[in-house]
Amino acid sequence: MSHTSPKDLSPNAPGCAPLEKLPNEILHHILGHLATPDTTLISHEISGNLPKLNPNPEVETTTLFPCLLTSRRFYDVALPLASRCLKIESARKVAYVLMTKSDHRSSIRSAGLPTSSVNTLVKSSLSLATRITRLSIQLQFIDNFTSARKIFFGFESLQSIEVFQNINGTCHNHFFNSYSHYDRPCTPGFGDPELFSTISSLSLRSVKYFDFLQGVLLCCPNLRVLDIQNAYVAPAIFSIDGPLHKDARLSHLIVTRSCHIPKNTFLSSLTDHPALGDSLEVLGFGGNWCRGPWFEAGTSERMHIMALLNNPPRKLRSLDLKHASMEVRDVPLLRKLSTKLTELGPPSNLKIPDVEDVVLGNWYNLSSETTHLQADETATLNPTLATMTNAVEISDLRRAIDSVSRKDGENDGGPSIRHLDLRFINADFDDLRRSVLLGPQSLPLKTIDLPYTIGAKSEDFSNICVAVGWKLHSEGSRYWIERNG
Repeated sequence: MSHTSPKDLSPNAPGCAPLEKLPNEILHHILGHLATPDTTLISHEISGNLPKLNPNPEVETTTLFPCLLTSRRFYDVALPLASRCLKIESARKVAYVLMTKSDHRSSIRSAGLPTSSVNTLVKSSLSLATRITRLSIQLQFIDNFTSARKIFFGFESLQSIEVFQNINGTCHNHFFNSYSHYDRPCTPGFGDPELFSTISSLSLRSVKYFDFLQGVLLCCPNLRVLDIQNAYVAPAIFSIDGPLHKDARLSHLIVTRSCHIPKNTFLSSLTDHPALGDSLEVLGFGGNWCRGPWFEAGTSERMHIMALLNNPPRKLRSLDLKHASMEVRDVPLLRKLSTKLTELGPPSNLKIPDVEDVVLGNWYNLSSETTHLQADETATLNPTLATMTNAVEISDLRRAIDSVSRKDGENDGGPSIRHLDLRFINADFDDLRRSVLLGPQSLPLKTIDLPYTIGAKSEDFSNICVAVGWKLHSEGSRYWIERNG
């Protein structure tokens, strides 16, 4: 009996516990809150990279498993939830479940296999999970053409695959890391026109892929998301006659810090390539380099950023340039493009006033100057002085916000950016505490990923944020603020 659909299950007879009298759909929803989070779900949006806060941290991730022992009905409803995301703990135990528990196999929808010690038994038995849709595996899991073909083409429902490097960044996988394959059109066996992959999201990071990636792309007509950041790729990958399938229509492309991408060819393909020009919405670009015969003499990153800003993809709504750099004199180009964006990761060499100009400059007059008082370092040693300093800083910020006035004339639409990623911006506490980005003028701005430098002053900054309608969150060294309401 298949247990994948709770709608097919019948409720227990009268006399059971009150919770068991609920319809299967409601019980399934309730127990779903106890299920282990699916770590194979990857967001390629800038805002989607924020840490997910656990609203109920005291609930253990294994809470769902005792439900399997409560009753037969609980078992039937909870089993698909408990086994939908496969996590490797014991390779031999997982292989045993895959080979002997058909009810578990039919429930598996995703698998995260982060360990490089996954043995041959798991490799051979993983194909038994025929209904898997998302797969996240370490590079060492794919060590020959047979395993690569099985992973990329052996699952009829596979939609998303992530292949990542091991934690210390050292790769000994010669199947991927051969420098001798630059000129081969595709990996032998992957150019077969009969091969077809259902993959719509492909994430391959921090590895030298070259011909292997070309061979996979040739067989992916449904491809919508391609994330190859930090990767070494074949130079011809984005050429008009390159390996992207003729039916692929990419909406998300992340090539941040990827190597061997000829930038002139790449930038022209963003608007001219049939798989990119009319569909690309999310782009991560910057920190790229190219050497060897593909090096373009006389070019610079500034020239390429200018070219991108002057001729962006038509549907672009999210742009991540935080690993790039640009001249301050080119800020007006980014300001013009920002009217079409909902997410932005500004280049790392910009300052907070430059970012304010990008977000607000089309609609607001930012030339008014407000006197800013410097915080007294001794105030932190005296609670009374610290309170007074916070009050002065809050008053100072409000005066700065009030001094920003609407421009007269043609701009009536207002800013459009909802999320800013400022993690790599070189800004100190004083830059942030007086920024008019915290004012109502920046609406609809809802979240700001803060520079890492804010950590030492996070408590003081939290007080300022509360006073002007924001809330500070943190996880580890990551800090971000969300606008209330």
